[in-house]
Amino acid sequence: MHHIATILFVGFGIASLVFSIAHEAYWWKRRHWIQARGVVKGCKESWDDGTRYFAEVQFEGTCGPKTFVSQYGSNRKPMIGSEVKIVINPSSEAAAEVSISHRILISLAFSLMGIIAIAVGLSVKPIKDGEQ
Repeated sequence: MHHIATILFVGFGIASLVFSIAHEAYWWKRRHWIQARGVVKGCKESWDDGTRYFAEVQFEGTCGPKTFVSQYGSNRKPMIGSEVKIVINPSSEAAAEVSISHRILISLAFSLMGIIAIAVGLSVKPIKDGEQ
């Protein structure tokens, strides 16, 4: 039975680390994107897992104002009219909202979960007959 626990914990840990690395690689590709400021013009609400708010952000594109909906939701309603940091893809004018929680905290959380799960998985010992 301990082999199953070891496999599950180590497997989950590896999957978490892979997700963390993929998330950082996703943001690393954006390092050549243009950094700019956008203005929150509204928000979309989602009630899938409780209320989540996705900011509608407007920025100045090459052909005038452009608007996008952030792919990162929050449980707090964004303040309309507030400025946010964004990155803009120069080739397609796709944009994304930037904040510490969108980048570093997600990668850090999954890295820590992965390391802890692997450590727990590798420390699982078989149960001896007298310990049941």
